[in-house]
Amino acid sequence: MAATLRIRVGTSVDSLVVCNPNDEARPVRILSEHFDGYFLIRIKNFQGVVPEGEPRIPNCSYFEGRRRLMSVQFQGSFTQPWTANDLVWSNDWEQPLNVPKVMSLFTKFMSVTDPGSYSDLKIDRPYMRSYVVTAMCTLSAWSPVSEDPMNEPFRVNITEDASSLYPTANGPRATSRANSLASVSSTTSNLVSVSLSDSAAKPGRRIVPPRGASLAASAAAAAEPEEPARDWKLIEKAKKGGEEGVAARRKFFASEVNRREAIFHPSQVYGFEVFNPYFDPNSFKTKIPGGVTIDMRRMMRGQPMRTRLMTSDGRTVFLVVELSQESDGDLDDDTDD
Repeated sequence: MAATLRIRVGTSVDSLVVCNPNDEARPVRILSEHFDGYFLIRIKNFQGVVPEGEPRIPNCSYFEGRRRLMSVQFQGSFTQPWTANDLVWSNDWEQPLNVPKVMSLFTKFMSVTDPGSYSDLKIDRPYMRSYVVTAMCTLSAWSPVSEDPMNEPFRVNITEDASSLYPTANGPRATSRANSLASVSSTTSNLVSVSLSDSAAKPGRRIVPPRGASLAASAAAAAEPEEPARDWKLIEKAKKGGEEGVAARRKFFASEVNRREAIFHPSQVYGFEVFNPYFDPNSFKTKIPGGVTIDMRRMMRGQPMRTRLMTSDGRTVFLVVELSQESDGDLDDDTDD
């Protein structure tokens, strides 16, 4: 029996429901105490499981004239402000992976495309992550059409326009804006948490206090990275949108200072999309430039592929997307592919 693809989505692992790919007329509603919006996944030549009573939609016009194999799109409003340094797009696994040697080529390739990405696939609970402002292929922000942003209709097509996330000439620097969100950080300890290993956090720089300096002072130095001069030419290029604008956005937000300065406000609606021509969910294989193919199902030892939109500390989860394949065949334990 051939492998069967199943896609589920929800606000937590315990709330996942099967969704119908390519159904642009009926996106999945995502509603929680942290986020209110919609979710849509598109898969080229989809032949997997659909919700009971719903027709399978193999394709949609989205793929016409494009090399893309899949697209994950969602939009909505956050119920409290977050900095761009708080939000990550994360692939996590509950058990160790059977990592092939060629996987290092893929992670290096991703780091070139997405300078905000970081990963550790060799630990007991592996992960591949990136800050949402660098991971997304398209990022947009707009004012709601009604007074209540939670009632915003779903936009099937979004274009790059994240102008509201960039600093203005007379705007405050990162430190003052980050301090304005201090109350946000103080409340996260009471929010729903997910189980992550201690090594999941991205390592930061180690501060050694000079002789006579207090530990409190050194901790403050570690919390506030240096603020480089703003690159206004890069900001203007990013604001123009298009492929060059996306590349400029990723370069600009590769800086932690710039991420800390950008704030996702509850009064705004945000649209996100990530797509690629490399991973085919139908076969669960990833092809990277150079002719290298990675069998993701074998690498994951039958585990599902779960992607989360969450805070960088893992305490708050906004969205969970799960892709899984079931087959009656055995998976070889071969790490030399």
